[in-house]
Amino acid sequence: MNSRSLARALLVAALAAGPACALEMPSRTAPGADARAFGPRAPHAPAWEAFALPPDKAAAPREGARGRIVGGVRAVGSSAGTVPGWQPVPGGWVARVAVSSAGAQGLRARVRLPAGIVAGEVTARGSDGEAHGSPVATGEAWTAYTGGARQEIEIFSRTRPAAAPAVESIVHFDVSPTAKETAGGCSPDVACTSDDAARDAAIAERRHSVVLVSFVEGTEARVCSGTLINTDRFPAPYVVTANHCIATAAAAASVTTLWFNEVPTCGAAASSATPRQVSGGAQLVFSSHAADSTLLLLARDAPAGAVFAGWDTAPLATATDIVSISHPQGDVKKFALGAKSAELLVKGYPQTMHGVSYTRGVTEGGSSGSGLFTLSGGSLRLRGVLSGSTLRSGNLLSCANQDREDALFGRWEIFHPQIAGFIAAVERAPDAIGNRPSEAFRLFLEPSPNPSDTPTAARIDYPGDVDVFRIDIPRGGATLTVRTSGSLDTVGTLLDASGHTLKSVNDAEADRIAFGLTRTLEAGTYYVSIAPRDPLATGDYTFLASLANVGDNYTDLWWNPDEPGWGLGLTHQGHLLFGTLFVYDREGNPTWFVMSVGERDSGNLWKGPLYRFNRPGAPQSGSAPVGTLVGQMRLTFTSNSEATLSYLVDGEVITKKIKRQVYSLPPVCRWSSFDRSLTTNFQDLWWNPATPGWGLYVAHQGAIILSALFTYDAKGDPMWYAMSRGQRISDGLYIGEFVSFTGPPYSAPAWSPVSPTVVGTMTMQFTRGNAGSIAFTVDGSLEVSPIERQAFSTPLTECLAPGDE
Repeated sequence: MNSRSLARALLVAALAAGPACALEMPSRTAPGADARAFGPRAPHAPAWEAFALPPDKAAAPREGARGRIVGGVRAVGSSAGTVPGWQPVPGGWVARVAVSSAGAQGLRARVRLPAGIVAGEVTARGSDGEAHGSPVATGEAWTAYTGGARQEIEIFSRTRPAAAPAVESIVHFDVSPTAKETAGGCSPDVACTSDDAARDAAIAERRHSVVLVSFVEGTEARVCSGTLINTDRFPAPYVVTANHCIATAAAAASVTTLWFNEVPTCGAAASSATPRQVSGGAQLVFSSHAADSTLLLLARDAPAGAVFAGWDTAPLATATDIVSISHPQGDVKKFALGAKSAELLVKGYPQTMHGVSYTRGVTEGGSSGSGLFTLSGGSLRLRGVLSGSTLRSGNLLSCANQDREDALFGRWEIFHPQIAGFIAAVERAPDAIGNRPSEAFRLFLEPSPNPSDTPTAARIDYPGDVDVFRIDIPRGGATLTVRTSGSLDTVGTLLDASGHTLKSVNDAEADRIAFGLTRTLEAGTYYVSIAPRDPLATGDYTFLASLANVGDNYTDLWWNPDEPGWGLGLTHQGHLLFGTLFVYDREGNPTWFVMSVGERDSGNLWKGPLYRFNRPGAPQSGSAPVGTLVGQMRLTFTSNSEATLSYLVDGEVITKKIKRQVYSLPPVCRWSSFDRSLTTNFQDLWWNPATPGWGLYVAHQGAIILSALFTYDAKGDPMWYAMSRGQRISDGLYIGEFVSFTGPPYSAPAWSPVSPTVVGTMTMQFTRGNAGSIAFTVDGSLEVSPIERQAFSTPLTECLAPGDE
């Protein structure tokens, strides 16, 4: 049985054996000789001159994009004169363009190709005279990397197109992606010994599977690492890298790869490397944020001498010895040794990752997307894809902290089932709901003030099945809620139209195993990808989606900084505002009023009836509160952070300018259709439903809670206390001074300073995101009560600390 038949038999047998059987694939070497070299056909013909404009300082990198930055995309200027048209050459026609960018270490260019190109080629030659090329068709093409500040580009077509090509942008490289010496000194070259002969032989083979991937993401040129893998479609050049490196078809199309970028002997100068570039881009086959992995199919074959890496889908046990091979800092190839230390849940990812502790060498920027390997049968098998590192010491993994930080690898046993159908000898037939955005099941939703869920019955049909739904948002500012229901444990990812991940979630609530998220979005096309948390699980579920038009969220503590000592706690849920006004009565004693049903009147004006409550006894007495209508509250929001407050009390109108109160790092408050049991920011209106009529407004910024307790004095009159600076003691525990205030009456024509009095201590203990307890002392008397978030409309508000978005 030949190697191709053996691999197919292994795959079929493993699939037949069911989920309990792990899949394995051996290594193979690329067959034959390299494909023909490309060179210019008319090197002395006139060329139109184009130059790169200075960098756009306003251009920002895509949030969340990683990999080592080596350059930037620049707009194109041109010299005066006529652009040369197509010129005849033996066998066809060529058009020539020369691009330049002052000070560049190297260049690439994005070229717009006209219709009518037949058997096209694009060739680039740099200042060093070396030429690189690839076949092209109509549409967009990226030139290969060439060194120096000038690149001559030649486009060939067998027949003459009607229009000329155009250079759309120039990539200015500040750092050459070829040989350099920037990796940490603790990482040995792949030519060095690992002090184990069998492992040395395996590294010598596997190093020819590892490739430097150069690509363009938005406005930046970046490099990551990747691994050429063996499949049942051998010798199809499938390369695995990280999702955080390449997640879109546009980035994949820009790929050029650098092979054999390694020194010949241990410790040799990086300049002794003889890398080989293969340009032409790649097809984005499949990408998974949850596993932080992407499968690419290169447009051109792997070069002779490349090795297609074997892999193993068995779960990787803790303490297993590992080998990593990568291009740290984009440098020549290095290896690192270590062992799996733990399986870690990483912020922003719904699946756990392999945590790896290195004993020799490290991975760094530029290593992203490289493989995690284990030794089996004399060969290194792929077990994971590099995602990043822990930050226990506050810094990324490096030679200086390798004893304190772990590298993080996406798990191959999660990603492989999702790509198995694409790399099998016979591609799996598509199911009812496609696996990729291009095959998505389209839903039609209309924004509504009070939307109901649109259900879609769905099924994970086979291990590795992924369902993708397409949702079009017709107008900006609409709030999308998506969730699953049923017994199947699901994870979900929200993607934008290009394929970038906006949010990835495992469980939306602590007591449910189903995925769910709420997000306010701009107009456009979005995708939601649903997969089982167990990559081998199958089963039915229901996908639920709704679209609400609720607008800005005003949940916060508001004040007038020129009049410290009073405030307005706003809780915004759906189309209702609950406002608690903390002020002082005509005698200067603390009092409070409530607008419990504030509704939008028109535009940015909100208004509702204003009440004063009275109740005899302490909050826990259980006596019924009595509300008295005293007037009206009106709020006119001039922006998301400023407003005019006007309220009528007993015939007297008081008007104030207010803004959000900022005392530390304010959270981002957004809409949520879930119970917020997993939330770690506690900003909200809290109460005890068993003893209604009192409450606690909590403002949570950074590690500090400012809370205002609105309750009653011994006579049953309304009064309030504040924990003005509750410090975080541990997870969920905050303690601070409990303070009473006296101040100028709410109707006073001029503001005067308030007088605080410390009456005790308040302790807030949150046991989960939506439940906890408070304990406070007032003049030696202890009061204790459970509390929970008060819900009065939908969607609810969820506040997130900066960086938790």
